[in-house]
Formats: sequence, structure tokens, C-alpha cells
Amino acid sequence: MSSWFLKLAALYFLVGNLVGMTMSMTHNFSLVGFHAHVNLLGWVSMAVFALIYRTFPDLEASTLFRWHFWLYNVGFLVMMPALLALLLGVGWVEPFIGVGATTLIIGVLLFVINVWKTVD
Repeated sequence: MSSWFLKLAALYFLVGNLVGMTMSMTHNFSLVGFHAHVNLLGWVSMAVFALIYRTFPDLEASTLFRWHFWLYNVGFLVMMPALLALLLGVGWVEPFIGVGATTLIIGVLLFVINVWKTVD
């Protein structure tokens, strides 16, 4: 299942680069926060998760892995559209950024616990 982290990372790499290219072509950099978050939380973090899980298979065997995967991804998919909407001027979505970010961070916490508990 760690391959899904890598597949999603590749998808978010494409999204982040398309947003970056669009900003560059239009000279409108108002979405730079979205661009940065998609690239760091989507592309880089998920690719690193995939590599770590492949390097340490015992981590993926843990129940914490599944919780990490789902919480991180659900949090990401709530947070990113809300961040995009906020940057486009839709103010009422701001609480969704907090909900998504909190869910994502809980996933990260479970990843950290899994690493500390499992890796020698």
C-alpha cells in the first residue's frame, strides 16, 4: 500500500508544477501558498513516506501505517481545496483549512510514533 503514497506524490507533483507554470505564464503569483503546500505536503512528503515505508517494511505492517495514510490523505484533500478557495477570496472556507491541517498533523503524529516504536 505504500505505493499509493508514491502514486499520489507523483500526481501532486504534476498539480504543483502546473500551478507554478500557470502563475509564471500569467505573472499572477497569488496562489504561491497553494503551490508551495501542494509541492511540500503532497509531492515531497508523500514521496519521502513511500521511500521510508519501502526501506522499513515493518513500518508498513503496522496498523499505524493505515491510520497515517488515511488521516494524512483525508486531511490533505480537505486542506488543499480550502486553501485554494481562501487564496481566491472565499473567506468562509478558512475553518476547513484548520480541520484539514489538524487531521493531517494527527496522521504525521502516528507516523512519528510508528517510526519511534518500530525502527531500531
